[in-house]
Amino acid sequence: MSDKGISATARVFVDAHGRMVDFSTTDRWAALPDGLTRARWTTPIDGWLNHADGGFQWAGMPSGT
Repeated sequence: MSDKGISATARVFVDAHGRMVDFSTTDRWAALPDGLTRARWTTPIDGWLNHADGGFQWAGMPSGT
C-alpha cells in the first residue's frame, strides 16, 4: 500500500474461508539503543464471530507481536 509517497509491503494470510488469520510485515522500525532497526511485525487474529447479517468480525482485538 502507498500513502503520500510512502509505501509499505505486507502479507495477509487467510483461512480456507477467505478470512484473515494473520498480517505480517517487515516495513516497521524499532528504536533500539544502537539506532533504528527494521523489525518484523505480525497481527494474528485468534478467531471470528459470525453476525446475523452474514458478516464476520474478528473475536477480540488482534494481538500485535
